[in-house]
Amino acid sequence: MLRALLPLLLAIMPVAIMTGPDLPSTIYYLILAASLGLLVQHRFAGAGELTRQYRWVITAMGAPLAVVLLAAPFHGFVASADLETALRFFL
Repeated sequence: MLRALLPLLLAIMPVAIMTGPDLPSTIYYLILAASLGLLVQHRFAGAGELTRQYRWVITAMGAPLAVVLLAAPFHGFVASADLETALRFFL
């Protein structure tokens, strides 16, 4: 079921982005949950090799999230919109 649900959610996402501000966030988290569910269902088969193969890309995509998390103590607060934007970029 997750295998069929994930492409459907990915196909709906562009339409959701154009329709309103709240729906894309919900669909994004559903995509995230479905992706994690597929990884667990297949017992993370091949995930280690992909991680090793794309480690520089993962590091580069995670840099904005790291900067937001490291800058938060200096500013004294964490803006949830900034954190969510960096997290979306990373994921």
